[in-house]
Amino acid sequence: VAALRARALCRLAAVHTREDRYAAAETCAADALAAARAARDRPLQALALFRLAEARFRLFDNEAAARDAQQAAALFAALGDRVGQGRALWAAGYAQDQLGHAQERDRLAAQALALAREAGDQEGIGAAANLLYREHADMALRLKGLKEALAAFVAAGQPERAGATLGNLAMAYGSIGLFARARQPAGLTPGTAEPEELRQGNPYYATMQSAIESQLGHHEQAHALAEQAAAAGGGIDDPWFQVILK
Repeated sequence: VAALRARALCRLAAVHTREDRYAAAETCAADALAAARAARDRPLQALALFRLAEARFRLFDNEAAARDAQQAAALFAALGDRVGQGRALWAAGYAQDQLGHAQERDRLAAQALALAREAGDQEGIGAAANLLYREHADMALRLKGLKEALAAFVAAGQPERAGATLGNLAMAYGSIGLFARARQPAGLTPGTAEPEELRQGNPYYATMQSAIESQLGHHEQAHALAEQAAAAGGGIDDPWFQVILK
């Protein structure tokens, strides 16, 4: 019974995360971990720790998230689960990024990306490539890596995460003055959906586009996009997003 409860709570935590309800995801993941430990089920303990880390770094509880993610990665590695190990290393890298440890972020993200590619885990490829390349100093590698992340998220059936990567691509093009491309960042990238399918109702993408229009001096368009982002993201439990909207 405890194992079944842990599995169900892990799934519910994942659903809450996809809905941007991070506090609810954290509560479910913590309860899942307790149930998995009661059941003495190591795979479920690893999964619950990963879900907990994923929720906590989104709540900016980064030290706890890094600890949970590293424990999950170690358990997954011991179990021979390369998909789980790679995803847990990505979560650890994300927490390190928010702690300001760029070198450690890149080390963990590179490990996560290698594991995801080896396992053919499209979700893992998208997450790790987005983390590793979104601030890469080499613009050619940044664009290539973000395009890989975008295609992977589309292949994994995660349009909301693809939309966030699309926003990172838009900002990358905008930073080098390619504003026309920034408005259509997916372009003709093989394996991606049409941009409208990804950006529809995506508050993160609208926020990035608002910043680009503001840089171009198109203040009415920037304001309209900011309002669109606010309307689409009103229920998002994300401190970063709420600060950006202000």
